Amino acid sequence: MKLEDLYADIYARLSDNEELSALIGENRIFDYLPDESVPSPYIVIGDTNEVEGRLLNDDERKVFVRLHVWSSYAGRKETIDISREVEKILSQDTNLYIYESLQILHDDEQWVHGILVFRTYIEKG
Repeated sequence: MKLEDLYADIYARLSDNEELSALIGENRIFDYLPDESVPSPYIVIGDTNEVEGRLLNDDERKVFVRLHVWSSYAGRKETIDISREVEKILSQDTNLYIYESLQILHDDEQWVHGILVFRTYIEKG
């Protein structure tokens, strides 16, 4: 898998999952921050960080990908439930996406923001 394939794979895994769609609704996964007219909750496939891989021949890269869960629910429960479902979906193939962390923040008085980080390995280039 190459970096450009990574985004498509994550999008497909998340958007094709009925349990996640039941939590966030249909067509609520983005690769950009949508405008304010989009109702919450939704998920944004966010930044990646690519670093040196494990192989001595330098043929791979380790990639950290961040997924952002946005919710206007008054509390953290919705963000936690969605984050756990995303973790379950992406961890089904444990060799591909490895859960690293979850951080939950209040961005302002309206939004709860969950940031999931997963690690994976891709081909160099």
